[in-house]
Amino acid sequence: MNRLQSIINSDPKGTWEEWIKAAYFQRISLSATGFYRTPNIGYSFETNTGNPFNYFTYGVACTEVEIDCLTGDHEVHLMCIIMQFSICN
Repeated sequence: MNRLQSIINSDPKGTWEEWIKAAYFQRISLSATGFYRTPNIGYSFETNTGNPFNYFTYGVACTEVEIDCLTGDHEVHLMCIIMQFSICN
């Protein structure tokens, strides 16, 4: 909201969509990122010791669809998503 405040102040009766569009054209980034530093990890390749991760995740997804190449119509017949989570000790 801090990044949008100047746009909102310049057009207080505008809509959310108008403010976002103005931010886009003024090249104001509205995204945010974060980073978490996992504690108690570290690994030595020289001695082959340590704990490189606290957990592992694995996943797979498969979707069965039917597509009409002439019209572009499509239908999803089946979708499967499987995830596995393993904690390292």
